[in-house]
Amino acid sequence: MRLLPLAPGRLRRGSPRHLPSCSPALLLLVLGGCLGVFGVAAGTRRPNVVLLLTDDQDEVLGGMTPLKKTKALIGEMGMTFSSAMLVANIDLGPTILDIAGYDLNKTQMDGMSLLPILRGASNLTWRSDVLVEYQGEGRNVTDPTCPSLSPGVSQCFPDCVCEDAYNNTYACVRTMSALWNLQYCEFDDQEVFVEVYNLTADPDQITNIAKTIDPELLGKMNYRLMMLQSCSGPTCRTPGVFDPGYRFDPRLMFSNRGSVRTRRFSKHLL
Repeated sequence: MRLLPLAPGRLRRGSPRHLPSCSPALLLLVLGGCLGVFGVAAGTRRPNVVLLLTDDQDEVLGGMTPLKKTKALIGEMGMTFSSAMLVANIDLGPTILDIAGYDLNKTQMDGMSLLPILRGASNLTWRSDVLVEYQGEGRNVTDPTCPSLSPGVSQCFPDCVCEDAYNNTYACVRTMSALWNLQYCEFDDQEVFVEVYNLTADPDQITNIAKTIDPELLGKMNYRLMMLQSCSGPTCRTPGVFDPGYRFDPRLMFSNRGSVRTRRFSKHLL
């Protein structure tokens, strides 16, 4: 992701505060404890227990390729990795309710239940994209330890190399389909800077292809982002840009949450 400071200076990612040395050991401890307590490693009958482990260890461990590090740790504990699908924290609520036997049709939750995946359902229709959002952090006043930096940056200690800024606020559509593996992002700054990465050819997100990709596709991704930011309930589970059932419906971009601001590609009616 692009990190653009509001003042002279540099932004960095991966500070020691975000890279605790105990994280790999902690993950191994959690996995090992679950295997030992539930008797999975010993081959005994598994109890009626579901463990939902969510983590950002791949970021913490420096793994740019999704799940590369986590899959390695899971393998070391004698477990197998069965599938990689786009899931989000909004899926936890529906999953827990589904496990408890609650009728999800009675809810208006944005997410999807993971229970069919856990049960190994075949011919499962799943999402091909997911919304990613981040709110950049900054200080309204100049950091006294870095007087050369203007307000708007944060976490600049000890060498005035900042980790974050207000204009590091962005929203993305992460897409995974049979033919496409993309990440489309828009920054909430004065120029609405856009980043697009082909994660099949460029898993480390080095080359921004926003200026070379098909403008029609760029417009569709822009509208998809606006829709996912404003949707509610079932409208959040409509087909993605690369799904056979995709269609552009401007009504999906507005819900009881209110409207979203017009973005740089809003002139395209796709």
